Amino acid sequence: MNKRLGRMLIAVLAVAAMTLASVTGPGLVHPALAQTGTPTDRDILVALYNATDGPNWKNNTNWNSNASIGEWYGVSTNSDGRVVALSLHQNQLTGAIPAQLGSLTNLTWLNLDRNQLTGTIPLELGSLTSLERLSLYDNQLTGAIPTQLGNLTSPCRACPRADGGKPAK
Repeated sequence: MNKRLGRMLIAVLAVAAMTLASVTGPGLVHPALAQTGTPTDRDILVALYNATDGPNWKNNTNWNSNASIGEWYGVSTNSDGRVVALSLHQNQLTGAIPAQLGSLTNLTWLNLDRNQLTGTIPLELGSLTSLERLSLYDNQLTGAIPTQLGNLTSPCRACPRADGGKPAK
C-alpha cells in the first residue's frame, strides 16, 4: 500500500472513532468494540429494566434508549459517565433485583424502596464498595440480609430490615 493511501485510511479511521465516541458517550464502549466480557453501566441498567418490567414502570423516561444514561429517569452519573446514584423508589418495579447491579462500581446511592420487588437481596450488592446509602424497604423481599453487605467500606444508612419493613431509626 502506498503512503498516501495509508494516510487516507488512518484519517478515515480517526473520523470513525470520533463519531463512535460521540454516539456512545463518555465512559461507555460501543458493544462492537467491547474487548472484555465486562458489562458497561448501560448493560447493567438495561438488565435492571428487563428484570423489573421496565416498560410498565411509573416513569421510564429515556430508559433503554440511545440517550446518555445520565438522562435516564432516576440515574445520576459522574463526569466520566459512570452511574453514581440510582433512585427508582415508588416506580412500580416488579420482579427480582438483578445480581448485575453489584457491578456498578461507582454507585454510592441505591434507592429501590416502595416497589414490588421480590426474591432475595443479591449477594453481589456486597461488591459495591463505594455504596453509602441503600434503601430497599417496602418491597416483598425475602430471606436474610446478605452478610456480604457487611463488607462495605462505607457505612450503610437506611438498609432494609429482614422483614421487608422500614429501617430502624
